Parts: sequence; structure tokens; C-alpha cells
Amino acid sequence: MSTLTKTPIHITNIRHGRPQPGLKAQHLTAVQILQKLCHATVSPMTIGSQELTWEPHEIDSLHETIDIQTAGSIPLLLQNILIPLLYAQQPSSLTIIGGTDVLWSPSFDYFCAVILPFFRPYAHDITLTCDKRGYYPLGQGTVHLSLVPKKDFLSRGIHVIEQKPITTVYGKVHASSLLQKNRVAERIAESAQKRLSAYHVNISVAYSDTASPGCCITLWTHENFLGADYLGKKGLSAETIGHACAEKLLHEIASGAPLDSHMTDTVIPLLFLTGGSIRAASLTEHATNAVWVAEQFLGHTAEIIETTISVKRKS
Repeated sequence: MSTLTKTPIHITNIRHGRPQPGLKAQHLTAVQILQKLCHATVSPMTIGSQELTWEPHEIDSLHETIDIQTAGSIPLLLQNILIPLLYAQQPSSLTIIGGTDVLWSPSFDYFCAVILPFFRPYAHDITLTCDKRGYYPLGQGTVHLSLVPKKDFLSRGIHVIEQKPITTVYGKVHASSLLQKNRVAERIAESAQKRLSAYHVNISVAYSDTASPGCCITLWTHENFLGADYLGKKGLSAETIGHACAEKLLHEIASGAPLDSHMTDTVIPLLFLTGGSIRAASLTEHATNAVWVAEQFLGHTAEIIETTISVKRKS
């Protein structure tokens, strides 16, 4: 929000309540990328920093290869820079190395299938591809992003209120080649499909070589911005993983909203910039915090009725 509004800020007590407070590798990488994008003056900029002074300038463009150097989340990093890239002066292209599918983060496929379709109308072109999956602890996944911004899209307000009818659920299961002998990906997909028997189901399965073993399932619908993912971990059967992910998606669908619970905070900065209304399956603490932050920067006050957020953009 500081970058988008060119408002200098000073942040304190970063991740204050965590066992290891301050910036971690993925947070620091996000700061470094944004710093290059808008030529910001920033200090300090080190792992463990619990405060940050940030003075942004004009948003330019980026052509970089970025290595998080851990299994830090690539999707969370993309979430930080996606909207600023929409406001860039020129097209950008990035190669990012890190974790594609890790805990406490959207999966790569969720980012592609749920987040990007929402933002595509606000760009001339957005392309995101994955060369290699990266799981915890080594990461080493590789993705490529290219984005061509669209000028003067602010007049296109956001109006996503009604859930459209759903006939088909789509999905993707990927797993390390080490798990192929036991048909882990196929069993995950079969379990999810069984739970989603009320719908047509189209789930693809893929194996690949990865630096650390792992697996993940992502499910979504094309008609709305509803998705769910579930990361495999030691001790969880393939059947449990598939069933649990399907349950998560069905819970989001049952809300009757067009946006799932985890999409909302991603959308809120753009909602405040363009104006409009969105309806979410539920409002998480991330979403209410995002509303508060956006209000501080832009001076709008959102109207929240149950899970519908409306913003009138100032001219």
C-alpha cells in the first residue's frame, strides 16, 4: 500500500509475537524486490530486522532472477508484488527460486487457478509457469512470471457478489517421483473425486523430480474464485489428503459466495484502489487487517455487512 500510494512509512515490531521475530528470508526478498521495483529508500534491510523505514518512488518495471535461498513461499512473494506490477510503467519478467508448495501459504496451483484469473482483466497479459516444484525443507522450485500492465484500469470497479452455478470441479495433484511407486498422487485424486461425487470432476496427476519429497492437491472452480489446497505431510495417508481438500472446497462452495475465504485479503488492496463490492465465504483476520491497513493509506472507509465489503473510491 505504501508503494502504490507513494506514502513513506515506518514499521515497528515486525512479527513481534513469533518465536523468531523480525524479517525472514521470504519477507526480506519481498522487500528487496519491491525496493527495486519502485527505487525505494529503505533501512534496515536484513534478516531479523524488527523495524523498517520505507520511502517509495515511481513504480518502474522488473527483469530479475530472484533466489529466496530457502523453501520460502514463492506464492506469498508473488502476492506481495502482483498489484504493484499492475501499476508498473513497463512490462516485467521474473524468475523466482524457492518453495512452490509449502505450509501457511497458497499452493502454486491455487495462485494460478484462483488468484490470477481474478487479476487478469487488470493487465494486458499475465503468464505464470512452473519449471520445477519446491517442497520444504530444500525448496529449489523455479517459476517464471511475465506481466504486461494495462494503463488506466482504475475505472473498472470490482463487483463480485453472486456465486455463479457450479457444475465442474477442477484439480491438480503433483508429487515427487519418489512417491510414484505407491501411486500417492492417483490415490489423492481418487479420494477427492469420491467426496466430490455431486459434481463433474477433472483432476490431473503429475510426478516430477524434486529436491525434497512432497505432494499437494489443489481444487478449484472456473465459474467463481473458489479454491482449496492441501499439502501432504508424513503420517497422513493419500486418502486423507484428498478427502480433506475436497471438504475444504465444499465448505467454501456452501457459503454461496463467489470468493473463498483466502482470496479476500489478496483482493482488498485493489478493491480500495478501484472501488466496488466483493462477497467472501468468510472474513479472516487477514482480511479485516487488510481492510484496516488500506483505510489508513487511502482514507476510504469500507462498509462491511456480514461478509460483503464495499468501497467507494474517491475521485
